[in-house]
This record gives sequence, C-alpha cells and structure tokens, in this order.
Amino acid sequence: MELKRFAGHGLRFDYPADWQLTEDEQEGEWTVSLQTPGTAFWSATILPDAPEPDDVMEAALDAYRSEYPNIDIYRREELIADGPSASVDLEFVCFDWVSYAALRAVQGIERTLLVLYQGNDLEGDEVRNQLDDVTKSLAMADSLSGGSDFASGNGDIV
Repeated sequence: MELKRFAGHGLRFDYPADWQLTEDEQEGEWTVSLQTPGTAFWSATILPDAPEPDDVMEAALDAYRSEYPNIDIYRREELIADGPSASVDLEFVCFDWVSYAALRAVQGIERTLLVLYQGNDLEGDEVRNQLDDVTKSLAMADSLSGGSDFASGNGDIV
C-alpha cells in the first residue's frame, strides 16, 4: 500500500495515498481530517492552551452519549505521539450497523491533541487497522517528551 506523509502545524503522520486529506481552522482550533474511500474517517484537532486530556475526553464522550444512547465505552491506556493519553474505544449502532470510534487526547507543552476516528464493521478489519496505523505513526512537535519541530503550515508530503 502506498503511503503519503503529512507534516504541518507541528504534527506528522503517514496515511494511505487513496485517502482524502483536508485541513480546517476555526476559533483557534486547527483540524486535519482524513476520509477513507468508504465511510470511515480520522481526524486530529489541536486545542490551544493545553486543556487537560481528561477534560477533553469527557467533552467528546458527552457528545457521543447524546447522539448514541446505547454506547459501550472501553477505557484504554495508550501512548500517542510518545505521550500518555486519555483513551477510549466506543461501540454503538448507527443506521443499523455496528460502529466503532476511538478517542485519544494527549497534552503537549502548549496544546492538547484530540484524535478521533470512526468507522463501521461493514468496512472490515483492514480499514480499522489502517486507522490504528495512522494514529500509531503520529508525532507531535511539542509533546511533553520532546520531538522535532515540524512545519507550521500546509505540509502534505508524498
């Protein structure tokens, strides 16, 4: 599988070349999103002022709980961008399909990163594994464990 590398806004990650990448900035928050050829998606949002990962996670969970009343929540321990994260996996029914989501929040020196990806069982394990691989490839320039200074603007690199 051919991969592309994104490097910008202090983030770096690899993703499948046939996925669509978009960037958006609203109210000081910056988001990069990936859309698979199917319905699954992945996003990373940079939150300025480094809010606590547990607070970010609870706000994201509240949004899911309000949308999907019968949701299963599985708390995890996982390193994201070489730092400890607040992490949960979710399972819920959406349009009669079993769907999953993963939420990961990690705090850097001056910002917090929220990673979200979501898909459904119809797309199979391959897509879910690819979403996991994108997350595992993620590096953040101002992580608490150090790191490189990645480009601060657009940086879609093949």
